[in-house]
Amino acid sequence: MTARSKFSCLQLLSARPVLTSESQEEFDALAIAMIEYIKPDDPIRESWVMDVIQATWEIVRYQRTRTALIQSQYRNALSNLLQHVADVNELIALHLADGWLGTRAGKQEVAKRLEPFSLNETAIEAEAIRMVFPDLEVLDSLLTSALKRRNKALRLLSESEAPLARRAREVSNRIIAENEAEGRRSERAE
Repeated sequence: MTARSKFSCLQLLSARPVLTSESQEEFDALAIAMIEYIKPDDPIRESWVMDVIQATWEIVRYQRTRTALIQSQYRNALSNLLQHVADVNELIALHLADGWLGTRAGKQEVAKRLEPFSLNETAIEAEAIRMVFPDLEVLDSLLTSALKRRNKALRLLSESEAPLARRAREVSNRIIAENEAEGRRSERAE
């Protein structure tokens, strides 16, 4: 990549799509790694590479948001299950849900109350997903849109130069896969 090209890409990065809860450093590292790996050699290709970078960042964001959205409803989901399945009143159900979220003894107490109904943490997750399903549909629509934008930019790169597009796809796929693996590890850790 020429000095001019690197400068142009860095100028394009000035409008970074980073939210306050996200890491500016991670975005910059993603963008620089992709630019250096792909090596766009003209302003049109630079623009397409920036489209790939921004769409990849959004895909990672939406994947991360999906997990957070579901987890944000665990307390309410557990309270619903306890109220409707185990016939526990609302205040006690919320207290038990808080205990389940906070202590090992709380988890054991909830497990004991759900066991007669053959329910476990998977049922809590399913209820949380049911509760946020409309939001998940919107998120899936945003994810689909980001994937389409990324794929369009990759197609344009491919039509202009196959090796360039292949490199862009490799980097984007690797980043998305790493994010999915990280999400699975954090879900198992909880």
